[in-house]
Amino acid sequence: MNTCDVKPRQFHRLVELKPQRRAEVLCEGLTAIAANVQSLTTEISNCGDAARAGGLAFSVAREEAGKFLALLDVYRSPSSTAEVVTRQFRHASKHLSKLIYASTADASIADRSELLQFVNRNRLSHHLDGPMDCDWVFRNELLSRREEDLYVDLVESEGELSWIAPLEVRWQRTQCRSIMLVHSIMDCGLVTPAGLAMLQDVWRDFDARLNSHCSEWARRTAEVLDSCTHDDSDEWFSAARRVVDIWPMPMVEFDMSVIEIPVQELLDERDRRWNDHLAREYGYPYVD
Repeated sequence: MNTCDVKPRQFHRLVELKPQRRAEVLCEGLTAIAANVQSLTTEISNCGDAARAGGLAFSVAREEAGKFLALLDVYRSPSSTAEVVTRQFRHASKHLSKLIYASTADASIADRSELLQFVNRNRLSHHLDGPMDCDWVFRNELLSRREEDLYVDLVESEGELSWIAPLEVRWQRTQCRSIMLVHSIMDCGLVTPAGLAMLQDVWRDFDARLNSHCSEWARRTAEVLDSCTHDDSDEWFSAARRVVDIWPMPMVEFDMSVIEIPVQELLDERDRRWNDHLAREYGYPYVD
């Protein structure tokens, strides 16, 4: 192979493949991604008190889990247009999309409306937060957390420059539902051409644009698993329960690009809300 010709992050090219070949290629890739997640999970266990090393491995594993889930979602949306499928495959190359996928698996979400709100909230380039909910302007939490875990950076905040560096004490060893979901999907044997075909069959009449409840997502997932060839071991049934409980609906119809929020608008909003608070609490006049 001529390395000069290698082009990384070509996930969108999967849409060009014929269905059988696409399933074969995707199964190969999903298996490799899951193996990488498993390897990183092992590294986390071996880190002991090395908090920084464990945190870095955890961050990469979680993002890889998001990539796995984004790619697999194509097979839970067989009626999607080629344009939607292409966009979905591109999610696997975008940091924010992968982190959103991981975050939704880590959350407990009741229905599509709540899921969409969760996704859109995590797409904001900047937002207000703090003890009063409007004290400071923050960057997108998923992207800033990722970068702050990895790099030393010089940042500007309200006209002031300062250095930020990774914090060793911030990461704490914890179970991550998105990583558990990847392990469980693999343990259930869904990542095979036959497993992908079953996903397509069960989710074929599902319209991801309409509101739906988590009970329906669980029912459809359970129906897929009931069709899988499996042993009767406790391990398989435990993995199946985790998949049913954790896996949210397919998110192929959701836009996961960054929503750009002008910082000045947030500063103006902060001033307005602070003045409203002063007027309510202390009777200070609020002048618009």
